[in-house]
Amino acid sequence: MVGKNPTSRVLTMHLRTAQAVVDALGGLDAVCKLLNATKKQAWNWVGRKGTKFPAHTYVAMQRALKRRGASAPARLWAMTAIEKKRAA
Repeated sequence: MVGKNPTSRVLTMHLRTAQAVVDALGGLDAVCKLLNATKKQAWNWVGRKGTKFPAHTYVAMQRALKRRGASAPARLWAMTAIEKKRAA
């Protein structure tokens, strides 16, 4: 296996909703355990339309998703991508 990184994975799931992220991470109980959150807190992140995950959960959740071969956009954490400056 020369030249191959055995720990690298191809991302196959591109999640688009907070509920899909929770499902991919094993459900609400698993997310609570991962983030040391109460079930009520976690439910508020997915139980209301348009609700976002708190920004402080971004790194932990993205790492957990990556381990499962998934990704989700930063907008689910009320974060936006860095935009390139336009030439004047």
